Amino acid sequence: MSMYTGHVIGIDIGGTHFRIGAVGVDGTVQKADVIPSSFIGSAARPLEAIADAVKAYVRKTGIANSLCVSVGLPATVDRQRKMVYSVPNIIGPDSRHVLDNLNIVDGLEQYLDIPVLLNKDVNNLLAYDMFMQDLYDKEIVVACYIGTGFGGAIYIYGQFLMGKHGVANEIGHIPYYKGKEFCTCGKRACTECYASGRALKQLQEKYFPETFIGDVFLKHGAEAPLLEFVEACALPIATQANIMDPDYIIIGGGVVDMPGFPKEELLRQVKAHTRHPLPADDLTLIFSEQRRNMGVVGAAIYALTERGIQTSESFARELKLNIDKQET
Repeated sequence: MSMYTGHVIGIDIGGTHFRIGAVGVDGTVQKADVIPSSFIGSAARPLEAIADAVKAYVRKTGIANSLCVSVGLPATVDRQRKMVYSVPNIIGPDSRHVLDNLNIVDGLEQYLDIPVLLNKDVNNLLAYDMFMQDLYDKEIVVACYIGTGFGGAIYIYGQFLMGKHGVANEIGHIPYYKGKEFCTCGKRACTECYASGRALKQLQEKYFPETFIGDVFLKHGAEAPLLEFVEACALPIATQANIMDPDYIIIGGGVVDMPGFPKEELLRQVKAHTRHPLPADDLTLIFSEQRRNMGVVGAAIYALTERGIQTSESFARELKLNIDKQET
């Protein structure tokens, strides 16, 4: 039983949406709010704008005793998990990246007067997936999330891999040999140039302009451009398998969740590009349980477990039940 009472507020900030919700120490889940994230870029003081959104959510829901705020960003974050180095998807009217080089934690704590945790959004997604699939006792769990970009996270020997500077596992930015496309990060030939939602959109516009992007796998999944795209997605996953030899690899993201996406072909390609006989012959690949607000709940789970606030089996059971209720 936890000695704490109250809620953790979870925030998932993307280039399109700002999602905020709360998870109670007793396993309750508050309904999340979703608003356009453009309000951050247009604000004169972005951190104050985020803090105001937190305060508005607390007033609306009537949450008592907020223990902390846990924020996930599609960003490179320093090892101390306070400073954002780069978050290119949050843009101001002058095309400036408004959260770059900001101390998010200290800044928000000044406005909110409660502790704030910061994390890469993919780590929060992995926290959610490991919680839902009971994987926290495994030695090495790797995750690959193919959405607008290609994000990766690694949980190894009881902690999330951060690296010397906090920016480990930027799998979306490993270089493709002789690639010529330029990435949004400024580098040439990044994984994301060939294996991401952005890359898929470019393929759709070039080869299937009459087909709605959401139907492209349903109508053209067996055609060469999309089969090559699936192989491009498999290569970084196989790279992770060959480097890490993990207990599990979790695959998720909006692209993989599209109607008609050839999951079996992706798994076949991953194993084909993984070293034989091992780890290929004993490679365990599972798909993420995609939920609308998994980033919000994952942020809260990360805070609850990292701070040792709540880790009991009864809490886990209750939280899973409440998550399922919100999705039905």
